[in-house]
Amino acid sequence: MNIGAFISLRFFVDCTLLEISKIVGMRESAVKKRLYRALEKLRSELKELLVKIRLQSKFIILLFLLFKN
Repeated sequence: MNIGAFISLRFFVDCTLLEISKIVGMRESAVKKRLYRALEKLRSELKELLVKIRLQSKFIILLFLLFKN
């Protein structure tokens, strides 16, 4: 099961860790660990995306200022 499924079950379907463990056939502790890792990966990817967006925004502003006349 991919990490997105763990996040979806927990936060969009509102399943408890016990419910997720029954759905995926894993121990509750394993589900908790997978969910923690999934959230860490999501946090990291969002930070990287935010940096890219900021850089792109600065570049667009710079281009605008250079070519506005």
